[in-house]
Amino acid sequence: MAAVRNNAYLKQQQTANKLFKTHSKDKFMFWSITSLLLQVQEAAKKNPGQPPSLQLTLADKMISKAVLENRVTKYEEMQLYLQILLEKGDVAGVISALDSDLGKTIFKVEADRRRLVLKYLVQLGRWPEVLAASKDILVTFQYAVASNVIFTSTKIKINAQGRRLECPHDFAGRMVPSARVAICQRD
Repeated sequence: MAAVRNNAYLKQQQTANKLFKTHSKDKFMFWSITSLLLQVQEAAKKNPGQPPSLQLTLADKMISKAVLENRVTKYEEMQLYLQILLEKGDVAGVISALDSDLGKTIFKVEADRRRLVLKYLVQLGRWPEVLAASKDILVTFQYAVASNVIFTSTKIKINAQGRRLECPHDFAGRMVPSARVAICQRD
């Protein structure tokens, strides 16, 4: 426990690996993966702009193997998986993980899972999918907050066919007239 108090992430990883080899409990494997991720994040703070380290590759391989072996069964383990994907810069992988059967099983509140998918769709700029997902959330869950949280500065978008896509704020305003909905900025 001294390694945890002193933020000695390498020592934590080594201890977790020894415990995993001795007891074969998944919690020690996830502790080891978490320690690897913490090492990566600490290195990124000390040397910003450096390429991802070997620890990130190892953490990714370990968590990917755990996913394939159906060892990821808890919300916290899924969050660790998503954090590693984000650390790698694989936002599309995060969306895939959230939309997978595993993501749908682990997230007990469907609205939370959908909110995260929306957040990462916005990051990727996949506006037609953002619009469809927003409509689905608003219609299915009467989740009007999504438009205010996700679409902070949305402009009119033109799709590949040259047609104007509906502004999410306009849609939200029609669905929930009493809600305060920001007005889309127009070019």
